[in-house]
Amino acid sequence: APSQRGQDNNTGISYAADTIKFSTNGVERMSITNSGVIGAGGGKILQVVPNTQTFTSNTTTTSSSFTNLTSSLNTSITPSASSSKIFVIMTAPVYAANSYNGGIASFAIGRNGSTINGDDFSYGDIYVNTSGQSYMPLTMSILDTPNTDQPVTYNFMARTNSTSNAVGIGAYGRNEVVSITLFEVGA
Repeated sequence: APSQRGQDNNTGISYAADTIKFSTNGVERMSITNSGVIGAGGGKILQVVPNTQTFTSNTTTTSSSFTNLTSSLNTSITPSASSSKIFVIMTAPVYAANSYNGGIASFAIGRNGSTINGDDFSYGDIYVNTSGQSYMPLTMSILDTPNTDQPVTYNFMARTNSTSNAVGIGAYGRNEVVSITLFEVGA
């Protein structure tokens, strides 16, 4: 049982040498040590780099190759040589237009302006089979291993099935927040 509790006898905070421990239901769930945050699975979060931007209009591409849609939101992190593992989470309202035989928008996570898993891989897509536009929220995530201790930059990538169909991210009648959050994860 933790030494400091509220109304629940087995939920609270306890302390050890250079460590703060958090417990629920009698089980330690997380601790903060002098070397970082340790989760229940034993992994450590070494650093967090959040970045958000409010889009007031659509940012689109008509390219059939993956294109960086978020150069203004590019988010960089310098991993340590001992971990070099980056957990990437991206969220955005994504957009597709159909003006030619059905519009397909594909979205992927990019590292330094190129898709991490190659040009044939995408995390999500929208299909529009009638004339018009389609919007939907999309969250993409991946545990990346760039194998470097130099700065790396992550970005949203998108492509279309036809140069007549614009695809992208942005707003649909209102301002929308797009976010990229990077977590360096240790062993």
